Amino acid sequence: MQQARETPVQPTGRQWPSPFTPTPAPPVLPPPQIVTQDELQRLQVLLHQRREAERLRKSILERLSAGAAIEAGHLTARIRQSSCRRITRSALEQFWGTEYVENLRQQIPESSQVHLEIENQSCIADL
Repeated sequence: MQQARETPVQPTGRQWPSPFTPTPAPPVLPPPQIVTQDELQRLQVLLHQRREAERLRKSILERLSAGAAIEAGHLTARIRQSSCRRITRSALEQFWGTEYVENLRQQIPESSQVHLEIENQSCIADL
């Protein structure tokens, strides 16, 4: 009488998978949630507020730089300066030449950016 053959064992002590073992099914993901009109409108408002805040910041900075006083109250502001070096293509070309910089640029992988654009469909429908 022959003994039953055992499944081969890897050196780690684990058994090799059987060729008859079905592969597990991929996980079922829930459908993505809908993007609501309220969310899109809120985003538009916040982006508009951000642009408005930047305009106001620049205006205040210009006036403070020109010596404007700050109205008395619980808030104050001051100008804080910092510096950094931006390595621009033109600056690199001055040191190493256009050909070397272009060769270097070709070796650097591209990076992708994702932008969200919100369009007002009612304007298109009015045409």
